Amino acid sequence: MQLVLLILVAVILLEDRMPTSATLSPWPALLVAAIPCALGLLLLWFRVRRVERAMDQADPRGARAFDHADRTLRAIPWIALLSTATATLGFGWLQAIRAIVGDWPAIDELLALAPALTAIALSWWIYEPIERRVREASMIRRLDEGLPIATSGTRLGFVIGRIRSNILLLLAPLLAVMTLSELVEPRIEAAWPEFWAAGG
Repeated sequence: MQLVLLILVAVILLEDRMPTSATLSPWPALLVAAIPCALGLLLLWFRVRRVERAMDQADPRGARAFDHADRTLRAIPWIALLSTATATLGFGWLQAIRAIVGDWPAIDELLALAPALTAIALSWWIYEPIERRVREASMIRRLDEGLPIATSGTRLGFVIGRIRSNILLLLAPLLAVMTLSELVEPRIEAAWPEFWAAGG
């Protein structure tokens, strides 16, 4: 997950250094960024439903359905990465956002990352019922063995925990660096000719 996040941030930062065919209309780029993610999430939802039915019916094919759902969950971040990269580098996604909100430090980049991050968070929301069933089965086994059990959290708490440990842990320092860079770099570039002319 951290690798996907690093590549996502690198793609967003790379757009400033590459020529794009930006029309400064966000809609084509938004569709390119969102539709593959939406299709992946729909596939994940169908597969999670199949796993839940298999668990309810004690179907022996449930292990295979579980494997398919797990693979789809792991594919969603990569789908989000590829669709965001296509929208950013091919359709000028970041430039279109800047045309609407302006070039605020780290805000425009965060908005460009929003479809991918939303897709990843929604994939955890969709997958949570399987995680909960596995946790509950583990709790029953621990109860049978007389071991202490931890309380089970809510679905929202599960997603927030995943966001905190998988996204914010890496994204918060990256956004801080990006913000400082955007604030300091123009001042350095403006002062550089005077510094050089003064014999610096």
